[in-house]
Amino acid sequence: MSDWVKEAAAKIRQEKERQEVTKEYQAKLRDTLVANTPVTFDALLLQVERDVQAFNKEFPGTDQRLEFEKIGNTSFQVKRSRGWAFILTVVLNQSNAAIYCETKKPNMTDGQLYSTSETFKVRMKTETTPVLSDGSKDLAYEEISKKLLMPALEYFA
Repeated sequence: MSDWVKEAAAKIRQEKERQEVTKEYQAKLRDTLVANTPVTFDALLLQVERDVQAFNKEFPGTDQRLEFEKIGNTSFQVKRSRGWAFILTVVLNQSNAAIYCETKKPNMTDGQLYSTSETFKVRMKTETTPVLSDGSKDLAYEEISKKLLMPALEYFA
């Protein structure tokens, strides 16, 4: 057998091995992401719940008060049912390593409810540290909570 054939065969085997290692690494990373998504969701849930409590201390009136409700293990809702409506629904999508958020609030001119939504992806900052990203940068739980609850303040502006 000619040397060039041996070299070509060796390169092909090396490339297949590299692809297999990459495939195994990506599968492991995916499993790690999926496993860490509920932990990340729970951390966000706790931060939002704390911020709702702080909000209610600052705005104690019945028409201003926000209600926090955990719905099973995969979602929670923050709402104001009196006065100027506000509904925030946050849902865990573990299989996609993402957290989906939808905000419903009235249009300032006609009072009709409209929705906005945002998805935060879970990614691994290190092998053991999951973080949430909005697609352009990593965000702290406090930043996300502020972003999600800020529309509830528009009523008071």
